[in-house]
Amino acid sequence: MKLLRLKYTLFFVILGLLIDFFYDELTEFLNLTNNDLIKTLLEQGVIVAVVILLILALINERNLQKKLKETEEQYRKVAELSPNGIVIHKLGVIRYINPSGAKILGFAASEELIGKELLEFIPSYDHQNIQKAWNTIHKDKKTIGFIEAKWCRLSNKEIDVEVMGMPLTINGEQMIQQFFRDITEKKQSQELIYHMAHHDQLTGLPKRKFFEEKLIEALKGVKLTKKQLAVMFLDLDGFKKVNDTLGHEVGDLLLIEVTKRLE
Repeated sequence: MKLLRLKYTLFFVILGLLIDFFYDELTEFLNLTNNDLIKTLLEQGVIVAVVILLILALINERNLQKKLKETEEQYRKVAELSPNGIVIHKLGVIRYINPSGAKILGFAASEELIGKELLEFIPSYDHQNIQKAWNTIHKDKKTIGFIEAKWCRLSNKEIDVEVMGMPLTINGEQMIQQFFRDITEKKQSQELIYHMAHHDQLTGLPKRKFFEEKLIEALKGVKLTKKQLAVMFLDLDGFKKVNDTLGHEVGDLLLIEVTKRLE
């Protein structure tokens, strides 16, 4: 950088010396052409100043382009190392996707996805909502925070993702940048925990807590629809005697069989 500045300084010095050396010839030439404006500017040193300013502007633009290129390279490195998916698209047409994003969607390489429609990996029933969200990001310059959605892998297998979108401008062109991560295993674990908390481990039938929640929902529905609601209670006669005489293992088998018949 210091060497570059030295070169430009020497250039300005030589430029000034040349203009000063040929000052008389330039003045005589302007007298012949009868151009008073340029002559006046030359006499006041304005032309030299303009030339220098133009050169400085070119140098500044070059430095800005260099810094922009360095920033883009740094962004690309960070994006490629990110464990989350990052995709940049223009209203659905993929312009860039990082390796993690390609892997989540079932592809071996990012290049395979460039130019494809992102909607190909979103269930058709959700297309309208997705396009509406993209228009909001694109037109209103709004960021839509992490929301849960369903996407599709290359194998057409649906996965649960957490996704966010934000506006992005590249070389004056408006894009949309989306971050996403696969939360399928997390959702399955949550569903399993919920099921275990609300269902009997032996029979798989709903527990009292689950029944109470459903009953409350049903009662709310009755108030809205003005319809009647019936609750049926079943009792298993002689079940205690089975446990006491034949043991709890046989009692468990009896409960499982009764459950199958009820279902």
